[in-house]
Amino acid sequence: MRLCLSSRMFATPGENDLFDLGVEEFVRWARSLGYEGITLRPGQLNGQTPVDRVREIADLLEENGMAFSFVMGAPLGGEKSYTDLCRLADHAVLLGCRYLQTSIPSPAQIPWARKLCDYAADRGIGVCPQIHGGTVHDTLPHCLDLLGQVGRENFGFNFETAQLLAQRAEIQGGQAVRALGDRIFTVCVQNYKLEGASFVPCLPGDPGGVDFEDLFAALREIGFQGFVTHISARFPGFENLEVCRAYLRKLRPLMDGAK
Repeated sequence: MRLCLSSRMFATPGENDLFDLGVEEFVRWARSLGYEGITLRPGQLNGQTPVDRVREIADLLEENGMAFSFVMGAPLGGEKSYTDLCRLADHAVLLGCRYLQTSIPSPAQIPWARKLCDYAADRGIGVCPQIHGGTVHDTLPHCLDLLGQVGRENFGFNFETAQLLAQRAEIQGGQAVRALGDRIFTVCVQNYKLEGASFVPCLPGDPGGVDFEDLFAALREIGFQGFVTHISARFPGFENLEVCRAYLRKLRPLMDGAK
């Protein structure tokens, strides 16, 4: 497994396309902490990004020995979103990235998901929506049903169990990992816990949050050897550096198989 970092924690609050760190600075910052790759947000990389800029990012990654864990796109919603996602699949090829994340907000978009998978398959790219509320891939039963409806070998999931915890899903963590098996193409990690009626962010290891020991034991059982991407947003009361170091301390031993 390789641990990567999302630029999400550097997004400027209230702004979709502004970040506290530029891409170049972010890549070098993540590498200096010990992350092995990164992913960017749509405000930094999307279907409208010029090819020359994509090549610059690819060169930056190569110079720093960093991978690109998955390319993040907008939800499927018809011809325009499909076209943008196809461009992102082409960008993924230039970045040496194998996975394209979108989301499917309703059953009406499933035909577009099939079409996107076919386009991506010709380029060696897997399509993997993240498990998330407000979609048709919010819980394990819905994900399993969606696999059958899309019916493509290069369709799988970006597994993220904090979303299952926040939804109080019946099947979570390692149990959900074992059920999805090799249809987990990549993994995202963040942590939340229940306080009153709300779920609030917390650091890894908090007893009210995600059971990362259970999660990584199950990932080892299914033979997962791919990217694990830390996707925390800003944590109130914590510096980004402190949060990243906490995830590195917690996850490295689990990824290596230690208890």
